Amino acid sequence: MYLQRIRLLSVFALQCAAPCGPGQMLCLSGDQCVDYQQLCDGTPHCRDASDESVNTCGEFVVMLV
Repeated sequence: MYLQRIRLLSVFALQCAAPCGPGQMLCLSGDQCVDYQQLCDGTPHCRDASDESVNTCGEFVVMLV
């Protein structure tokens, strides 16, 4: 019974983790990958919008003169 639970948890963990391919970033939620080209483009592609967050993109300051 104990081994069956471990095996089930291992399979569940493998199914939940989104393996990112080359040129991709794992969203903070851990269940989705987005292309690096889509980072900080003003449109959220991660369901949690982490590809557009200040932590990912930095802080932009616009000065109007």
